[in-house]
Amino acid sequence: MYTQCPECLTVYRVGPHPVAEGRGQLRCGHCGGVFDALATLTEQLPEAGFQTLPSRHAAEMPPVMSVAAMHPEGRDQVEAVGNRGRTEPRLPGEWLAETDPGELPLEPVERAQFSARPTQAEAAAEPQRSRRSQSRSERAPAKGTSAAAAARPRAAPGAAREWVVPPPDAIERVAPAPTNERPSAAWGWACAFLGLLLSGQLLYIEHEALLANPSVRPWLEAGCERLGCQVPLPRDLRGLSLLKREVRPHENLSGALQISATMRNGGSLPAPYPLVEVRLADLNDRVIAMRRFRPEEYLADPSVIARGFPVDSNMPLLFEVSDPGREALAFEFEFLLP
Repeated sequence: MYTQCPECLTVYRVGPHPVAEGRGQLRCGHCGGVFDALATLTEQLPEAGFQTLPSRHAAEMPPVMSVAAMHPEGRDQVEAVGNRGRTEPRLPGEWLAETDPGELPLEPVERAQFSARPTQAEAAAEPQRSRRSQSRSERAPAKGTSAAAAARPRAAPGAAREWVVPPPDAIERVAPAPTNERPSAAWGWACAFLGLLLSGQLLYIEHEALLANPSVRPWLEAGCERLGCQVPLPRDLRGLSLLKREVRPHENLSGALQISATMRNGGSLPAPYPLVEVRLADLNDRVIAMRRFRPEEYLADPSVIARGFPVDSNMPLLFEVSDPGREALAFEFEFLLP
């Protein structure tokens, strides 16, 4: 929206907030004068060149807003106005214009009482109100009042409304109906089967972590011992290490090397016997020869291999390989999972 200062003719672009805060009065930032922003308020500027914006004069009667945009939440339902077939808020004059004069109360409505016993002041004023009501009821109906409205019986103006509040004990509380239905046996078996299936899936997913857990593995071994099974070895070689290693020419065979080492399990759980990889390299770390030895090649008893490498124990290793030549000056050991 736009408005114009009448003193220096400066046009300003304004929003609803400054106009509402100043109640329509704004101060010009150019000349300092205070002017009525509502007098020249417009939504769009004229397209052609202009000197002053058109001014509006205040109407004698405020304009009536007939189309509502929304109603606040929690308000009563809006009643229909006349026979126009649509709902809209009524103006104060419309409430009185559509009301039968005979239906209006002759006396101000008394405040509602929560007790059936009137107060002392109301008891003293009751005879006077009764006489006043009787004298008015004997008068002829006013002009414009229908006969049906005049013949309607009216309640005594002085009578106070009574609000009946029941005691708390009189309120009937509805208890929920008891349910005697029990789940069927099929439902129980289905839940048990699903529980076992879920437990099996979790064990399958986390079986390696459970086998390598020192606090869980003893329980698994005890259960398998009663059932006649054997707990698989954890696939973890982090506890294995080499204490001694040596490569020297073979004592009895020419053109052969003799490799000896001592392997130790310093972990907290038994470990599978690993694949032992031996690499021979030159001074530039270029691998010249490599050989992997399976557990069956350095252990002759299959039952020992099945039980695994015990905790806190040492195992001597002795390998015989052919000599790759004088360039093989460095060697390296590595443990791999079988």
